[in-house]
Amino acid sequence: MRLSTGLAAGAALRGVTGFTVATRNPTTRQEWGSSGQVTTVTLTRADHDLGDGNEVAIVLAISGDPSEDVEEYLRRDRREVGRLVLLSPPGGSGRRAVADDDAARGLAVAAVDAMREVARAHARVPLHLFQYGPLALSVLVGHAWNRLPATTLYDDLASADLYAPTFYLPG
Repeated sequence: MRLSTGLAAGAALRGVTGFTVATRNPTTRQEWGSSGQVTTVTLTRADHDLGDGNEVAIVLAISGDPSEDVEEYLRRDRREVGRLVLLSPPGGSGRRAVADDDAARGLAVAAVDAMREVARAHARVPLHLFQYGPLALSVLVGHAWNRLPATTLYDDLASADLYAPTFYLPG
């Protein structure tokens, strides 16, 4: 399952509707679920101006930082995007950036909170979301999804085309 599929599945089973979700993280071999303790996390945010577009792209850079490729894609194919917001864990992106399921739940909540903050600051314009992180975290982010504007999810194509839109989450 791709990252956008995991987030879309989590969003279809949102916590505000009473669902719980869980999936196994193959890296840690732990089950990460929506129930349990939540570690408080404050994400690091970096904003980049891309031009005159009024929409906003968000990069959730957990396991690595794909922002250079995302920026190249946006400048080439998505001129409606004028701002790129990079969100990363406090210790920086990396394969071990998420210690356990408590931290994963905290990162998911922090990511949704940060996206809401970005949306409020930009008059709730459409968002474009790019992810680099564990699939289990994407499911948890989707599960925490609430009160966000219309958002297009993207997946990395690992080719010259860079990215493709995959799912649309209405606001």
